[in-house]
Amino acid sequence: RYKPENWYKWPPYYKGSPLSIYGPEDPVPYPYYTKKLDLEPELGIVVGRTGRNMIEGEALAAIAGYTIVVDCSSRDGQKRDTLGPAKSKDFATMVGPCLVTPDEIDVDDLDVRVVVDGEVWFEGNTSLPRSVLAHQLVAYASDNETLQAGELLGTGTIGTGCSIDIRKWVQVGQTVSIEFEGIGCMGLKGCDI
Repeated sequence: RYKPENWYKWPPYYKGSPLSIYGPEDPVPYPYYTKKLDLEPELGIVVGRTGRNMIEGEALAAIAGYTIVVDCSSRDGQKRDTLGPAKSKDFATMVGPCLVTPDEIDVDDLDVRVVVDGEVWFEGNTSLPRSVLAHQLVAYASDNETLQAGELLGTGTIGTGCSIDIRKWVQVGQTVSIEFEGIGCMGLKGCDI
């Protein structure tokens, strides 16, 4: 799949609205304006200390831990978001089930699975090709912007683990399990809002 040159120059990442954060057992809000709900499995980085214009070593030291982030996207809703993610993303971000400290796991080698109604939709690993490492993303996010302790950054979909790549879409009422080795499992269920 083709990616623009900027994809490799500047790391893509997503910071959603803190008012739309849901927990690991909460039902996934399912916007009425989508038929293509995409639950993207991402490694979540929790910032542990405030910093601005951090170099990579400072950024690595600033990571308090890791969690699972499910970046919920209305893929067909993105047609109306002409100036970036808005209604197609801001309705929900799922986070949990726990925070794992950097010394507990190797974030560059975690198995990841997405299972929908008992069927495996995706199996991969955080080592799959990507353009930046977690601490490089934190350093980039702090470029002329102050990151506060407690902030959460999503690293982007693991491999081709999202619906837009596998061409399968979660429907209302389906049960979704998103598992990260060493972090745990998010058991999600889609519902109407």
